[in-house]
Amino acid sequence: MKELKVSFFISFALVVALSIFSLVAEARNITQNVFRLHVRAADNSAYAQKIKIDVRDAVLGCTSEITKNCKDAKDAKKAISENIEKIENSANDVLDKNNCEYDAKAYIAKENFPTRTYEDISLPAGEYEALVIELGDAKGENWWCMLYPRLCAGKADDGDIRDALGGKTAKVLSDKDCYKFKILEIIGTVF
Repeated sequence: MKELKVSFFISFALVVALSIFSLVAEARNITQNVFRLHVRAADNSAYAQKIKIDVRDAVLGCTSEITKNCKDAKDAKKAISENIEKIENSANDVLDKNNCEYDAKAYIAKENFPTRTYEDISLPAGEYEALVIELGDAKGENWWCMLYPRLCAGKADDGDIRDALGGKTAKVLSDKDCYKFKILEIIGTVF
């Protein structure tokens, strides 16, 4: 009887470990095939938060045109890199029109993002490459979305996301998987 319990425990532990490894692989694939946008407001005043949204809209208009022919996240990153000055200028134009006493700074960086759900799509926590827009001291609440595949306003086009993440991987992106990603996020903080 004792050997049966030990065998059961070992089998159960192996199933759990394989499930976690599979989820980690899926999450890694997603983080490598997504390019994000992160806008940091100057501060938390109502005015700075409004400016953040105005800058976001200008940057999305600019990046939408820049990335419209991109075939994957690497293409999007390259296109954004080649046009970083143009993107920064579009953000600074908004600041100038609103007589802000600070500037915008645009750059690409790897940043940690928490698990995030957009309507019926969930992204795992992890390190993603992102276009970062810092406004002034960048000490206010931030705003983020996906530049590639595009998921920044309204409902995502599920077909675009499936294409970008390669069919099989896109099945991970559902609301029920948000819980799996949260568990993975918790496990990551423990170890």
